[in-house]
Amino acid sequence: MPEQELATIAEVEDKRKDGQLVGFRCANDHTFVSPVRACPKCGTREIENVELPEQGTVVTFTIQNVASEEFMNETPFAWAIIELADGSRVTGWVPFVGSEDDLSIGDEVAFEPTYKPGVMFEKV
Repeated sequence: MPEQELATIAEVEDKRKDGQLVGFRCANDHTFVSPVRACPKCGTREIENVELPEQGTVVTFTIQNVASEEFMNETPFAWAIIELADGSRVTGWVPFVGSEDDLSIGDEVAFEPTYKPGVMFEKV
């Protein structure tokens, strides 16, 4: 794995706001979206910046009816685990999901840029 400077939290958030879903992959092929200096799964420090697929499938979710101030206008919303097209999994939020009728396990979703923190997805 070539030596490279890892993106900072601010750089990752800026890229997401600009419409690019970026993350990190370790030498053992574990993928994650938060900048860290060691892989949370295996501990290796061999990590590189990667562009992640923007399409995925809902693996599981929970509905949030009470949220922090940043998300007051988006409640209720779903906090979900999304399996991306390459098989990696990320957590993110899906706005305006008030019941299980609004989102289901197996639904297709796509990354959407937002000024809000985190990774936002919308149903396809």
